[in-house]
Amino acid sequence: MYHVVLISENRILLKKIYEMLEDPSLFRINIVPFSMDAVDAFYDTHADIVILDTSVFLSFENILEQIYQYNWPFHVLLIFHEPSLVYPKKENVYFAHKDTISRELFHEIIANIKEHSFSLKNLNTCITFNWNGKHSVLINPDSYHILVIKTFDENHFLDITSCNNLITKALPFCNLHLIHTSDSIAIFYMNRSQIKKEFNFTLLSSIVFDILGQQTALFYKENISWKKLQPLLAEIVDNIPLLYFLQGESKSFETLQHPASSPALNA
Repeated sequence: MYHVVLISENRILLKKIYEMLEDPSLFRINIVPFSMDAVDAFYDTHADIVILDTSVFLSFENILEQIYQYNWPFHVLLIFHEPSLVYPKKENVYFAHKDTISRELFHEIIANIKEHSFSLKNLNTCITFNWNGKHSVLINPDSYHILVIKTFDENHFLDITSCNNLITKALPFCNLHLIHTSDSIAIFYMNRSQIKKEFNFTLLSSIVFDILGQQTALFYKENISWKKLQPLLAEIVDNIPLLYFLQGESKSFETLQHPASSPALNA
């Protein structure tokens, strides 16, 4: 199943392209009739394919710039109107003119996208890091979140049973994968593509505190490219001692690295 966001404020063009998708069982199509909603729709659906009309009210360059901030693999089909304009030249960008696009051309483009997407999804990479021993994780091209938890309560060890309980409780919102646990500290990761729309870290933090109690600390890092996951895991492991200052709190990794500066005291 490929998640498609179809972005156009031209209702005739929307209908034309929608009808060209030959296999609705293969595509979950999300129509976006207002360009201001384009980036949110892209993020919420974790889109594999973006079909973008370049004549939308919000500049298509602005939309592309924003969606390229996310780190999962996706493809873009630009439906252009002005051949003389300069369009981005990227490996994952395809082009079709609004007046000459045909069902055959559209299917040819989609076939190329599907072939490239399939090759990416089967591209597995093994990453390793050291923390209380050497650990390996097999990942595929996606965007990832990392979660690190520490309990200070001697009655709540983070053993396999506790970690599996947390994984089960979080399942309606995300798929947590345990990397390693060591008595009081556990490291998890999540694939961005497996996260439900309702998920947020405030919700996940409340689940953690409900299970382990308030004598718990956690920090998290969002939206890590699969290409950068290994060095960022090593950096996160190096910062695990900061959890000792976060009892009862949940913080993003960025907040830990760049804490808000306190106002200077008057002399």
